[in-house]
Formats: sequence, C-alpha cells, structure tokens
Amino acid sequence: MWRISATGGTPRPLAGVGEGAHFPSISRSGDQLAYQRVMRSDDIWRIDLKDEKHARGSPARMLAARGFIRRPHV
Repeated sequence: MWRISATGGTPRPLAGVGEGAHFPSISRSGDQLAYQRVMRSDDIWRIDLKDEKHARGSPARMLAARGFIRRPHV
C-alpha cells in the first residue's frame, strides 16, 4: 500500500502495512486506516494514524479468520 498527497508528489510505501494489503478504508475522522491483508486467511487489520503522513504504532488484527472467509465482518 502506498501513500501520495492529494496534491501530488512522490508515492511512498505506507510503513507497517506490508505486502498483500487490499481494500483500504479511512475513518471519517481521518485517524484510522482499515484494510484487508490477503494471506492464507482474510484477517482484517487496522492501523491508527498519527497524522496524514505517519502511523501511530503497528498494525493490529481486528478480526482473525479461520480458513478462507469470503465476507469477514466485525
């Protein structure tokens, strides 16, 4: 997953997310990012955002799936 300013600039990888991240969604307040990390299961992860450029802490698993689940939910 990459970050780029709405006004343009150089795309940069989003620290802490890793590979296989899909379907990003930003919270209404703009301080949380939720995404699906496609691996062997469909766990749902979130990361708190310090500001528009920096993460606050490491990604945290919100939902741990057992096996392959097509429609995980919290």
